[in-house]
Amino acid sequence: MRYSINNRSITIRHICSFFIRITLILCSGQVISSEENEIAKIQITAGEWPPYIGKSLDNQGCVAKLIREVFERENKDVTFHFMTWAKAYQKAKTGAYPITAYWFDSPIRREEMLYSAAHLTMESLYFFYPKYVLFEWQSFDDIAGRNLVLNEGYTYRKDFLDALQKHKVNHTFVSHHDQNLQLLILGLADLTVLSEKPAEHILNQLKAFTRKRLRKHPTPLYATKGYLLFHKNAQGEQLKKTFDKRFELIMKEPGYQEDYIRQCTPL
Repeated sequence: MRYSINNRSITIRHICSFFIRITLILCSGQVISSEENEIAKIQITAGEWPPYIGKSLDNQGCVAKLIREVFERENKDVTFHFMTWAKAYQKAKTGAYPITAYWFDSPIRREEMLYSAAHLTMESLYFFYPKYVLFEWQSFDDIAGRNLVLNEGYTYRKDFLDALQKHKVNHTFVSHHDQNLQLLILGLADLTVLSEKPAEHILNQLKAFTRKRLRKHPTPLYATKGYLLFHKNAQGEQLKKTFDKRFELIMKEPGYQEDYIRQCTPL
């Protein structure tokens, strides 16, 4: 009788142990599933830079479409959060968001952030000015004595910024790039610097007689490339690795790179 009771006791303990282990496994599975779902949601800060990226554009712009499609092929869902450029960068730099889109090359930013291996755009920046302003652009000496309007949070090349200081150029910073041309139209600035396609996007929204009051100098200030930036931590490194790998693959898909270059930007 004593032997039988011990067997029952052992059997009950085994059964209880079995169910406890099953429960732990199920609970563990729920936690893993939850973590996977969280990782699959990617939050990206961005500024307005149409036609490349913008909240109200089709697909939120051709560059946003590319970024989204790259991550979608890795089963990751992208949400863009649009704000001023300065805020978009700061949010990613401090780690509030893991990624920010997209940015021109900069030695300082390369120290602060992780850059995508490949660039997403190739853009030329030009001087724009009112028709009544006599302006010839051959060297930085030509901007001496001008009133220039620039943008907060934008990336400008060091030699250009150094020239502003060297020639004591008066310059004003504004938050949104659509303000640049408005200040020219109002006679509050002589020059501004904009990427060609974003400037054209703004100009096309103006009335014809207003557009005719502005000129673009035919010689570009400089050409630059745009990159996706990642916060410098383990998550940012993993997301960069994922993006870089899939970007390379997506550009090898039949016709994808050709379509992107035709519809969006040279590479």
